Amino acid sequence: MSEPTKEELLARIAELEKQVGGQKTGSLDFRVSEKGGVSVYGLGRFPVTLYYEQWVRLLDSADGLRAFLEENKSKLKLKSERKAPSNHCHESSCNGFAFLMVFAALGLRRRPSVSFYSESPAQ
Repeated sequence: MSEPTKEELLARIAELEKQVGGQKTGSLDFRVSEKGGVSVYGLGRFPVTLYYEQWVRLLDSADGLRAFLEENKSKLKLKSERKAPSNHCHESSCNGFAFLMVFAALGLRRRPSVSFYSESPAQ
């Protein structure tokens, strides 16, 4: 098979730019993962993936999380306050931030049995 010509490459680039141009920047994208979970893309560098029951439980506690976020806003890092991103990401902290963003974006109902702590609970 021969190499594509310059015109073919330029046509392909234009086609790809049209595809990318149609995508909203900063929008959330929901997909079903290979293992049957629901992944949310667009919150951060990595998708947040949970199974159906986990999403329902998380969404049921949205009001509690929203109140928690407001009560602790002064302690939280806001995206506008962040410095240059680091090249490492501990899975728990990345997913935790992504969960906060999911709740903030969706503003859904609360499930009373869920607790939120501003610091790690005593163990």
